[in-house]
Amino acid sequence: MRRRAGVLLPKETGAIAQILTTLVATVSMVPNPPPAGLTALAALALFFAHEPFMIVTNLRGARARHENAAEAWRQLVIAPLFAITMGVVAALMGPANTVLTYLIPGIPAAVLMLLVFGRLEKTFEGELLVAITIGAFGFPVAYAGGAAASHAAAIASVWVIVLCVATMAVRRVTARAKSAMTFVKFIAPIITGVSAIALLDAFTRAGVFPVGTAATPVPVLLFSFWITLRPPHLRHIRKVGWTMAVCLLLTCVSLVAVMSSARPQAL
Repeated sequence: MRRRAGVLLPKETGAIAQILTTLVATVSMVPNPPPAGLTALAALALFFAHEPFMIVTNLRGARARHENAAEAWRQLVIAPLFAITMGVVAALMGPANTVLTYLIPGIPAAVLMLLVFGRLEKTFEGELLVAITIGAFGFPVAYAGGAAASHAAAIASVWVIVLCVATMAVRRVTARAKSAMTFVKFIAPIITGVSAIALLDAFTRAGVFPVGTAATPVPVLLFSFWITLRPPHLRHIRKVGWTMAVCLLLTCVSLVAVMSSARPQAL
């Protein structure tokens, strides 16, 4: 845990980068950014509520609660209220049924909370649920911004795929360093990535997703495959993180280009 400008944040820089990249890139793809931006702010506020929740429920330990109780309670009240306000305004400004799209990230988030109470958030399943939840926020953000439901689904699908595969690949690196490598950790990123590309391509051929959607995850997937097959030493984990961030940025640029070219059909 750390503080930035009086805000309690998790120490996992990767999760912060993932949610910011996902939300900002999604808002830039839609024809009506204001309600999309408000939905993104609601999602970000809920993310900011996670760390104080962990503190006040003593899941970060007694010392963290003792030292940060006041800040945690204040942030835990303000962040959800801000999220609810932004979500309601976005639902009023956005298309019909916008509020129903909140269930898409809400379901994996609810399951994740069960793992949090069981102190299983840092397990393989827990980190995958975090990635799925972050990626799933792409749907309500895109839909609120006026994207067609199929295009919002394409955006969210790409985010879920790249975040899940990247998470599995990084865990492969740490598993090797800890001598905890298993066949599942070795093969999971490759099988998931290849299957995901095939699924995206099938939806594209069926005319559901815009042309080019299947190619957008390629930068992240290629690097994930590389570190899966040849995992670097754990001392290079920062380089892995920065390289993954660059690959994620390339995916963002390509996804923005695909959705921009498909925008007339979405309208």
